Amino acid sequence: MNSTHTVAPDSIEYYRYSVRILSQELWEETDPQWRMNLALQLAEASTHLARMESEQFQALQEDKLK
Repeated sequence: MNSTHTVAPDSIEYYRYSVRILSQELWEETDPQWRMNLALQLAEASTHLARMESEQFQALQEDKLK
């Protein structure tokens, strides 16, 4: 039996998975045009993830102060 784990497309977990998968695909890709496209997608996903991680960290810090 296969178990599937659904991840919301706007969640931090989704972006963590996306960055991981895109970086692996970039590492394995040999076509320069595909590598360029993957690198751009990876940069965008990484930037978004960094912002989400920062927001999550700030929220945790604020909760500690309460």
